[in-house]
Amino acid sequence: IKVNAAPSGANTVLSFPSQAGVGYRVFYRTNVASGNWTTLTNVLGTGAIRSVSDSRTGTSRFYKVTAP
Repeated sequence: IKVNAAPSGANTVLSFPSQAGVGYRVFYRTNVASGNWTTLTNVLGTGAIRSVSDSRTGTSRFYKVTAP
């Protein structure tokens, strides 16, 4: 799933395409190569682009979105 990340004020907004009725899980971690993925949120697809916000903490974050 291709994720677009863009700054918006004090947040990072993640946007990705979705399919209606499909559950998506958004994860982050602070090291691209290692460490555990932490769940940011769960989102239900609508068939349109879905967006979620993450507050910027001053440390790098790497994101992934999965769907079953």
